[in-house]
Amino acid sequence: MHLRQMLVLAITIACAHGQGPAGPTARYSTKTGYETSFEPGTDEKAQRLRDWQAIARDVGESESLTGCNPAGVYVVHRHGLRYPSDGDIEDYNAILARMKLTGVNDEFDYLLNITDNLYPIALEGSLHPAGFAEMEELGTRIKQRLPELFVEDGLSGFDFQGTYRQRTIDSAQGFINGLQGPEANCTVSSKSSTRDELTCTFNSTTNAETVVIDHALEGEDLLLKFYESCTNFITDVDENDAAVIEVDRFGEGPELTSAYQSVANKLAPIGWTSPWNMTKDDLEVMHHMCGYESGFYGSSPWCNLFSNNESLAVEYWLDLKQYWTEGYGYDINHQMACPLVDDILNYMTSVMTNRTHRGSFKFGHSSTFQPLLAILGLYMDTPKLLASNYDVSVNRAWRSGRISPMSGHLSFNVFQCPSEQYRVLVLHNELPIKVGNCEDFFCAYDEVESHLTTSSDGCQWDALCGTDGLYPGVGGAEALSKVSILTLICALIVSFSSSPLSIC
Repeated sequence: MHLRQMLVLAITIACAHGQGPAGPTARYSTKTGYETSFEPGTDEKAQRLRDWQAIARDVGESESLTGCNPAGVYVVHRHGLRYPSDGDIEDYNAILARMKLTGVNDEFDYLLNITDNLYPIALEGSLHPAGFAEMEELGTRIKQRLPELFVEDGLSGFDFQGTYRQRTIDSAQGFINGLQGPEANCTVSSKSSTRDELTCTFNSTTNAETVVIDHALEGEDLLLKFYESCTNFITDVDENDAAVIEVDRFGEGPELTSAYQSVANKLAPIGWTSPWNMTKDDLEVMHHMCGYESGFYGSSPWCNLFSNNESLAVEYWLDLKQYWTEGYGYDINHQMACPLVDDILNYMTSVMTNRTHRGSFKFGHSSTFQPLLAILGLYMDTPKLLASNYDVSVNRAWRSGRISPMSGHLSFNVFQCPSEQYRVLVLHNELPIKVGNCEDFFCAYDEVESHLTTSSDGCQWDALCGTDGLYPGVGGAEALSKVSILTLICALIVSFSSSPLSIC
C-alpha cells in the first residue's frame, strides 16, 4: 500500500474510534430528508404512529384528559424533499465531469459510472416524488392521530396555504391526498396567481370535492416569507458577508480543513503524490448530494466519502450558516417571524368561537420554519454556536437536520375539555414537546397562549424591519392568511376615497 494511503487509512481508523469530538449520527443540515432526520436505534419513528390518546398515556397525562376531545389543529410545514438547486446541479455535474477526466481512487470508481445530467436543471428546486410521498404519509398520519377532527366527510373547515414557490403548493397537494385517503384522486383543476384549486374524486362515489390552496404573490407574503420583505434583515444579515463570519472562520479552521483534506486524499488515484483536485465548495456539494440522495433513495454513494466525524464537521459548518441567518445568531432572524406566531394565536382563539374551523395547514421553507422554532425559544444553545467551540457544540440542540428537515413541521393541537377548558399539545415532527414554562405536554391553553404572546412581543414588525405600514398588526395577522398586501392596501384606499385606484 502506498505510504500516503496508509497514513490516510490510519487517520480514518483513528476518527472512527472516537478521536476528536464524540458526536451523534451525522445529518445533512437543511438537505436532510424527513425519514433520515430521526435518531437511529430509537423508537422515534414508531412513536409517530400513535393517536393522541396513546400519546397521553405514554406521557402519563391520560387521566387529566378525561372528557377531552380535539377541537382544532394548526400546522406549519417545511416543504417536502426537493430536487437540488440549480447551483448544486451545475456544480455536481462539473465534479462528475472532472472525475471522469482525471479518474479517482479505485475504491470510489463507481462514482465514474453515475449517469451524466442525472438531475435535469428543469427540475431544480421542485418537489421530488419522495417528497410528495412524505407529505401524503403526513396527511394520512395526522388523520389517524386526530380522528375526531375528521368524522365529517370532506375537508370543509380546513384551510391550506403555500407560498409562490411551486414546491410548497405541491407539498400541500400531497398532504391533501393523504387526508382524502387512498380512494381519492386529487388533481389541479384551476390555477391563478394567488390560489390553486384541486378537484378530488373518489373511487367509491361520483361525488367530487374542490379544495383550495392559497398563496400570496411574490413580495407580499408576510406570513410565510416574512424574510423577503424585512428590509433590516436583508441589509444587516442576508446580504451582509460579515454576518456569517463564524461560518467563514470554521471553514478555514482545523476541523473542516481536516475533513476536506481527508476526502481529497481518499479520492486521489493510487500513485498520485497530491490530493485529488477539489475545493471546499466541492466538499459542500458532495455532502449535499449525500443528504439529498439519502432522502430520495435511502442511501447515496457520496456518503461513502465521509466518516461520521468528517460528516459531523461539514454538518456543523453548514449549521453555523443556518444558526446565524435563520436561528439565534441575531435577534432579528427570529423576531421577524412574529406575524406567524400571531396567526397561530388567532387560529387557536378562533377554535373557541368557531367550532367548524377544524384545521389550518401552512407550507413554507426552512427560512419560515427555523425562525419559528427560534422565536418560540426552542433548541437554544448556551453558549452561542461559534467557529471556536465545535468541541462543545457537536452535541448541540440546534441541528438543522434534526429540527428542520424537509417535511419537518410544528403542530398546535387544541383540545376542548369539560367546563370549557382547553389544552394544547405541541408536536414537533410528530413527537411531543413542551413549550415555555409548561410542565405538561398537554398544556393548559392559557399557558401556551401566554408563551406565544410573549414570544410575539406585540409584533412591532414594521419597526423591527424598517418598513412602513406593511404589517397590519396583531389583530390583522389572520388576514395575511387570506389576502395579499395589495388587497389590504386597496381596502384602506376604498375606505377613505370615493375614487379608488384602478388597480383595486
